[in-house]
Amino acid sequence: MFDKLTAVIVCCNEGEFLEDCIVSCLFADQVLVFDMQSDDETAVICEKYGVRRIEITKQPYVELVRNISIQAADNEWVIVLDPDERISKGLRDSIPALLLNKSVDAYSIPRVNKIFGTWARTMCWWPDSQLRLFRKKAVVYRGVIHETPIIDGVIVTLAAEYNNAIIHINYNDISQFFDKTNRYTTAIARDYSNSGISFNIISLLYRPSREFLKRFFYYGGYKQGLYGFIISSLMFIYHFMIWIKLWELKRKNSAQ
Repeated sequence: MFDKLTAVIVCCNEGEFLEDCIVSCLFADQVLVFDMQSDDETAVICEKYGVRRIEITKQPYVELVRNISIQAADNEWVIVLDPDERISKGLRDSIPALLLNKSVDAYSIPRVNKIFGTWARTMCWWPDSQLRLFRKKAVVYRGVIHETPIIDGVIVTLAAEYNNAIIHINYNDISQFFDKTNRYTTAIARDYSNSGISFNIISLLYRPSREFLKRFFYYGGYKQGLYGFIISSLMFIYHFMIWIKLWELKRKNSAQ
């Protein structure tokens, strides 16, 4: 008999993705949806599938509520998902055996990123392994955006196989990319500023350019042709926005 599992999802107005996410988790013994004050159909979807919805204060990014959501689970093992992620059938079928291993405290799971409807299999988007399945007593988040959690114990990384992965519907279109980019880069710039990292012209010129070159050439974005060029270019813009927002913060702080 394997240990019981809780699936934890944190969302805010992501009803268009949430239903498929919940359906992929229904094999778990418990599903918890932490709702950051959504005003869409989130509550209706949770009621439809009989999963528990817990309302919490809205935060700029999910890592700030990871610890409280994980510790609310009733079971020893927890799998964490975002609403735009799904557990593949192969992963779902393999999880019971994974939970039987008493010597392991966490599993790093490959993640398939679908960007604009296409699998981004290059550009460092694959296997994109994520620490998402763990014993709840073994994990701590620091509250930093896009962070890897701290695990106190043994970690096993699963093989990079498409059928044994989390499926991430990363960006549906360009508009969604820029919506997310605006939120994420604001949070990252604030974290940088709070950590003592300040704007400088060298980083503004170097870091976005390095990001493009790394993704398109070193990590093989060119193998996916124009698609790879566009995604790599968008990542240049993403990192450029971080540094110009740091510049903006510096100007605001100097004016005070």
